[in-house]
Amino acid sequence: MSTAMIEPADDEGDIDSPMAPIGHLVTIRDLIATPQFRDVVVFAGQSCSDNVVEEVVWWNEHGVGACDGALVILESREPVPAYRLEAGLHAAKSGGAAAVLLLGSAGRPVVSTTRLADRLGLPLLSVDHPDPRSFSHSLAVAIRSPEVGRARQLRSLVRALRARHRTGESVLRTFAQVTGLRATVVAGDGSLLIGEPVDIPRAARLDHQVPQQIPVEQGVLVLHPVQTKALRGGEVWLVAVVPAATRPWIDSTSDLLTILEPTIAAWLVDERLGAERNSRFRSRLLTELISGGDDTSQKIAQQAVAAGWQLLGWHTGFFVGMSDSGLGGARRDVVLMQTERVRRVLHSAKLTNEVVELQDGWPPGSPRSRNAARSTRSNCWTWSTARSASCRAPGARMRASAGRTGASRGWRPRWGRRGTPRTSGAPSPPGNGWCTSTTWARPAS
Repeated sequence: MSTAMIEPADDEGDIDSPMAPIGHLVTIRDLIATPQFRDVVVFAGQSCSDNVVEEVVWWNEHGVGACDGALVILESREPVPAYRLEAGLHAAKSGGAAAVLLLGSAGRPVVSTTRLADRLGLPLLSVDHPDPRSFSHSLAVAIRSPEVGRARQLRSLVRALRARHRTGESVLRTFAQVTGLRATVVAGDGSLLIGEPVDIPRAARLDHQVPQQIPVEQGVLVLHPVQTKALRGGEVWLVAVVPAATRPWIDSTSDLLTILEPTIAAWLVDERLGAERNSRFRSRLLTELISGGDDTSQKIAQQAVAAGWQLLGWHTGFFVGMSDSGLGGARRDVVLMQTERVRRVLHSAKLTNEVVELQDGWPPGSPRSRNAARSTRSNCWTWSTARSASCRAPGARMRASAGRTGASRGWRPRWGRRGTPRTSGAPSPPGNGWCTSTTWARPAS
């Protein structure tokens, strides 16, 4: 026996229709579209999913009573005999019922029952819920007073967001638990900041900070701007996908994102300040190590060791750049917000290097280094690389091996005193990005 999910209507509940009033009539389609009822399975009567539901009526041992415009609920932990279910369908149709719902473990109806429901034009639904009474109460509220149900959901979200959330991921998890929706935070260029990846259609105008609703294959994409001045020159968006194009649920989702916005904005401010502080420290420390060479102070070396940087052994550094996406000043903030993600990706590839944000690049080195960087940028706009070798108290054999390796690749190893790396100039990275090591040596002359 096949089951089906109700598809969004083409002529009713369209997102371009005027906003529905508070007393909007609830249809079977509206109920199926809401997250708390998404587990409901439609066995028959899909063509009549626009039947208006005005009341909830229980099907008891005496049968079905007055049920004009009602959703008739049959609760049973045992399979219902086909003859009894079919007799109930006839009675429900005669009474003007909008649909019949099998609640509990009533079992799957047989083919003859589903065919009868199709002929009668009566949607036959089923759901197995652990708490039938709670489910039926939520169903009654959604049908009789949909605005009350939305208000309760908004209140629950406000209460849940009062708790302290240390990460943006925990905020989104709380939002999903309360609303049943998955929200995502994206930057002004559509790049993911936190949450699950989501495809942003070209119709979205992320350069205009106004709420937007865009039809997509999965339903409707609801976008809400996050108003904060912490991210200079860039926009941040809250994004959620509504699984069906029904106006009441779209409006409710927009209200939920509006409540979520201040919490995300506060988290972004804290994250931005912390990332800026750590970024400046790491960038300054790396610059001191690169420019210091033999004159690197013991204080700088101690700071690097205290930060967990490995100064001994062989080092290979590479720069991860960002393509120009027209963000302007926002690119710096995207780099700061994505550092932990870059670090996780590198660690998953067993690259346990240190990651340093370089929002403005480094000061240019020697003419030789600048020429090398210019040549690299002309061939590859995203990547530039530099190599080096560093070791404490190298012996003659290690010096000879390092010399041969460097000569074969056009790089000259340099050796420092006091065990600190000998570094002398590095190519200036092309724009914003991350650097993933601590020592470089200039190309061999």
